[in-house]
Amino acid sequence: MGKKINLSYIAGFFDGDGCVSLSNKGLRVILTNCDRKTLGDVFDFFKVRGKINSKLRTKKDIYVKKCYQLVYWNKQAEIILKELLPYLRQKKSQARLALKFQKTYLVEHRGRGKKLSLDIIEKRKSLIEQVKEAKWII
Repeated sequence: MGKKINLSYIAGFFDGDGCVSLSNKGLRVILTNCDRKTLGDVFDFFKVRGKINSKLRTKKDIYVKKCYQLVYWNKQAEIILKELLPYLRQKKSQARLALKFQKTYLVEHRGRGKKLSLDIIEKRKSLIEQVKEAKWII
């Protein structure tokens, strides 16, 4: 693995090139970079299930550069955010909101044929909107 990385390095990287995404499908934490090895180092550091995807960055359908995304979903994303939270600066408020959102996915809120209460649905919608708004506040 070359140089060792730590949580403060990853938090700075995430503050700059990361994304907290909330939707009805759940929580995603995404790191984007054009150096696959750097994302691999982050992946190896956390040792939780995630996936590195290849992505072409384009500008008006003209090839610009091949980039990669390291993506964590739901429980794994929660683990990542909890570890990064003390070190985050720009994305700290988004991470806190995402962790609140993740609490609405407790076991008692899941299950086939099980309907969510209106309170939980409204709370999730509110948190999704708050994260969207927090992305514009620096």
